[in-house]
Amino acid sequence: MINHTKNFIKEVNEGVGFSRLPEIDYKITSYIFNEVNKQVRDKLKKLSSDYKEYLIKDPIIESFENIESSLWPNLFTKEQRVLNKNAVEFISSYLKKYLSKLLGSDIIFGDYLGLGYPSFSLRVVRPNFASDIGPLHADQWFIDMGLQPLTKSIKNFQLFKLWLPIQSDPKLSNLLVIPNSHKQKNKYNYKIIKTDSGEKPSIANNIDKDQLVMIDNPPGSPLIFNMSLIHGGSLNKSKKCRVSMEFEFYASK
Repeated sequence: MINHTKNFIKEVNEGVGFSRLPEIDYKITSYIFNEVNKQVRDKLKKLSSDYKEYLIKDPIIESFENIESSLWPNLFTKEQRVLNKNAVEFISSYLKKYLSKLLGSDIIFGDYLGLGYPSFSLRVVRPNFASDIGPLHADQWFIDMGLQPLTKSIKNFQLFKLWLPIQSDPKLSNLLVIPNSHKQKNKYNYKIIKTDSGEKPSIANNIDKDQLVMIDNPPGSPLIFNMSLIHGGSLNKSKKCRVSMEFEFYASK
């Protein structure tokens, strides 16, 4: 294994529950951003014969004000948000080397949807649309509820989450976390809520605003965190859509 001046995994497990990683290659973030626009465009074509009316701005996701409210949720179903196989193969090749070098571990990407290739999910949050934001939660709760039956434990490996902002504002539109919440599993409970995309876990505790911290990692700088860390997206107070990618990965112990 490689020795590093900073032990990211130790910071995630024994520290605050998350760790900011160095910025990745700009070519990768640009590629992902272009894929987001391509998938939105392709999906619009299937959903509406008048899709060209929505192509007011470039990139297309910034045409959100022209896209019917009823259409927007259908652009980002669980299956639609996952990058296609060709895109994942290109990105995962880079990310596997990137993570392996930084963490000093063997890396296995998760496939919680059973696609036969890693499940890399995209998220797009419009400015000032509270409906685009999910509830505060810990990703481990999805597993505990049985909503990810294909997510199995692997001997001598630990499961982590990576969140990569592609287009975001670190001060106005980023990820919210409750630091150290992964160490307080008995303190925080969840309830099951029903949404248009199915059942989801949501924190049952009353949370004060001073408990939440907005991570200040800029676009292109990934965040890895413990599966039991409580987190959620903030209201996007910037002028552009927040675009991000996330996935689960196993790192050897």
